[in-house]
This record gives sequence, structure tokens and C-alpha cells, in this order.
Amino acid sequence: MLPKKVLLVEPPFHRLYKPTYSLTLYPLGLGYLAGAIKKNTDWDVMVYNADFTPKSEYRELVYETGPGFYRYLDNLKNPSAEIWNEIRAVIKEFQPSVLGISAKTQNFRSATVIAKIAKEIDKNITVVLGGAHPSMAGEDVLTCPDIDICVVGEGEKTVVNLLEAIEKQRSFEGIKGVIYKAQGKIVKNAPQEYIQDLDALCFPHEHAPAVLRDYAHYPKEAFSTIFATRGCPHNCVFCGSRMIWSRKVRFRSPENVAKEI
Repeated sequence: MLPKKVLLVEPPFHRLYKPTYSLTLYPLGLGYLAGAIKKNTDWDVMVYNADFTPKSEYRELVYETGPGFYRYLDNLKNPSAEIWNEIRAVIKEFQPSVLGISAKTQNFRSATVIAKIAKEIDKNITVVLGGAHPSMAGEDVLTCPDIDICVVGEGEKTVVNLLEAIEKQRSFEGIKGVIYKAQGKIVKNAPQEYIQDLDALCFPHEHAPAVLRDYAHYPKEAFSTIFATRGCPHNCVFCGSRMIWSRKVRFRSPENVAKEI
């Protein structure tokens, strides 16, 4: 019987530059997905921020052209690097049947390394890639042989539908918001509708104590950010927001935001 376990991963980026660099934040996107899974399914879910280390020298963003950049390149090329061994150990320990990776463009290469590690551990793990990069790049991400499914746009509804199909061993035909491989071909489904009632979503930090790996090692500041809106009316060339949430702004109610705070 298929173990109903899903591991949601933020790939490393900062830690590839230096072991003490760290994304010392709870990734809100994964927090929202975990909340949707907890609320709407009976799957066991773990969130693993692989870009976090308790021994952190905090860096919000890292742009280095010196030794750090060469360490970054070396780590990407070395499958035996410490960071990949840590990720390998977490996957082996949790034994998920579904691995969900949230990728921005800067950590997409890192995400492909994780996907390969997962398939080496168990070729039957279903690897799903979501987040900003696949929402912009679409089916191009499936050129990576280790990624099975691409989720485009908001993922809260889509991930629940995917897990239901995987559990019941159904095809992904008709599941909105996904691009997937079937019989050697790439199939692109219709887009997922945007969530209009944002108040219906779980607070992303609500389940953090239960689902976030190493929760006790995070400082309080890691849980201090919230989203009050989704969507942006602007069209900046350097930003992929419009590809995920559209250019139409949706608002949570003031009461809902105040309750989360």
C-alpha cells in the first residue's frame, strides 16, 4: 500500500555559498501548502527548509563573485557534498511517496539535484516541482528526467487534487494547474482558478510546530512575515509574481489578517 507521506522541500541556495549562510525563514509557500494538506487530506506532511542551518550566519540574499561563488559551483557539481548527504538522509528517514520541491529560478538547479537524489533512493517517489520558476518556465522544467509533474500558479487546490489522484492511482488528466509526463509525452492541463476567498486558507505558521523539520531551532523572527494580499497590478520585467498570482490583486479581510498577527 502506498505510504501517504509527502515531503515539501525548499532547495538550498545560500548554504551552497557557505555552510553558515542560511535562509532563516519559514518558507510561506510551503507553509500554505502544508496547511492545505493537513486540512483537506489525511496525508502525513513534513516541511524541510534545506537552506536553513541552526548555526546560521544570516544572509537574506547572497550575491558573491569571489570564493563563495566557486564554492556554490563546486557544491552543485559534487553529489557527495555535505549538503546533499544531509538531504539524502532526510529523504531516507522520512520515506515519502511524494516529494514536492518549491523552486525559484536561482535554486532551480539545486532542485534538480534533489529530484535526482530522490529517484536514486526510490524511483517510485513522485517528484513534483512548484513555485515561481515552474510557473514561469512551464513545461521546460520537465526536460529534467527526474521531475514528474510541474505545478503552475497557486498550489493549494492543486496539491490536494494531486495527492488524491496519487493515492487512488488515477491519472492526472483533468487536474487543473499541472503539466506532467504520460507515456513519453508532456501533457499540459488547463490552469487552476485563482483562490478568491483568501480568508479560507490556513495560516501558514499554524501547523509549523508539527510539520517543520528543526522547528525548535528557528528564531522567532523566522515566523514574523505574512501575506495580506495576492497579485500585483504592475508588470515588472524582473518579477514573476504575475505568473503565479496574476495582476489582479486579491485581499484578505482586515479581521483575518489581524487574527493571524
